[in-house]
Amino acid sequence: MFDDGFKTVLGLLADTWLIGLFLILVTTQTYAETTTVALADAHVDPLKPIVITAAAPIFKIKLKSNPSTGFIWQLAEIDDTLIEAVSHEYFSESVAGVGTGGYDIWTFVASDTILKLPRVTKIKFVSSRPWTITVTESVEFTVLSQKNNNAKD
Repeated sequence: MFDDGFKTVLGLLADTWLIGLFLILVTTQTYAETTTVALADAHVDPLKPIVITAAAPIFKIKLKSNPSTGFIWQLAEIDDTLIEAVSHEYFSESVAGVGTGGYDIWTFVASDTILKLPRVTKIKFVSSRPWTITVTESVEFTVLSQKNNNAKD
């Protein structure tokens, strides 16, 4: 019924489909493992201060997000002489794609300045649509530093 050339093409399509499915499954598992690690060590409760030390100057903040609604978290206030924002990533809760919620993960590093003496500083985020001036939500985290005993005053 089918000639050999057609059977070869069907075989190649089936092989390509299987390879694609395999890559999707492997990527999904790797993505889920990476996301779990990234989300596990992030601070989520603005009522609990984030304590930083010389031994742990890097920290993450996790904010519930769904950018498909047009609302995004933006860094509104930070003393960048004390704390530096080094990265911002979005992680979806599902591999299903567009429309599903997820989390914004912001990574910060403390400067030597904040670690020399005990200090308190704030990091404030606002949620808004970038093309409007209306802020729909804001959240503020408190960061406490513990003195770096190795720092030279």
